[in-house]
Amino acid sequence: MENNEQIASNGLNAVQTIFGGHFTLHYCNLQENKFNHLVKSFHDNSFCDMVKLHLGSNITPCTEFDMITVRTECLRRKQPFFKICSFGAFEIITPFFEDNELKMVLFHGPFRLAGCQDKRRTIVPNFYHQSATELDNVLQSLPEITLKNADLAAKLCMAMSENFIALCHHSPQIKSRKDRIKYFMSYSYRHKSTSLDSLADYLNLSISRTGKVLQQEFNITFPQMLNQYRFDNAKKLLCETALTTGIISELSGFSSPQYFYRLFRKTFNITPTEYRKHYAGHHLPEDV
Repeated sequence: MENNEQIASNGLNAVQTIFGGHFTLHYCNLQENKFNHLVKSFHDNSFCDMVKLHLGSNITPCTEFDMITVRTECLRRKQPFFKICSFGAFEIITPFFEDNELKMVLFHGPFRLAGCQDKRRTIVPNFYHQSATELDNVLQSLPEITLKNADLAAKLCMAMSENFIALCHHSPQIKSRKDRIKYFMSYSYRHKSTSLDSLADYLNLSISRTGKVLQQEFNITFPQMLNQYRFDNAKKLLCETALTTGIISELSGFSSPQYFYRLFRKTFNITPTEYRKHYAGHHLPEDV
């Protein structure tokens, strides 16, 4: 852990020295960020501070853009891209994946973009907010970066992806059978081939014995537990991204979008679209 933290820290410092800007790291699957001593989980720089001061208590546009739009693009692109915020600042977005699951999103900026933007690689809000004079002045004072250098900075950050991913893992000693089952389900639920047979192989038990262990430890059947993990992921994506239900179904391990739709409605007495309308954004952080 210490070695990975040191490598990541040295790498970030080197990139920041070369290109300027600040780093922000959003963890996508942890309840809280445990590495704020390494990278802040909120945008801690003079430009974003001025934006928040300008917006007052209503920073929802910034929050929704970074937590919904950006995360959606991470899941769609699965490679670094750029964004321009509502106030004209340029940022480099580097997503970190593990086993096809988005673990973290690294923001690098803000910058003032030199030259024309590449619309194929840059996302912007639906409309620009009318910046105050003070914000325009701060924007002009930001370090300037070219698309060529932004590409290079993103590649350098991607080169450290294994070290960042390692920060998510605490190398727990998985001793109990109950914890081993939880660990297995946490990384295998998104695979369509996951079955009671594969769990039995992992536990080195017979299929019938594995079914009994699930009943003893969780009072649940394997299909019920598998769907529970898949629904938890699907609901999270419905609330935090703008991905289609078809893509969410795929990322959550369901056999087809049609099956996901039917099972979701049967289980929760509400369609995935209705669930999104009702709960989207309810659990977004107040400050990004």
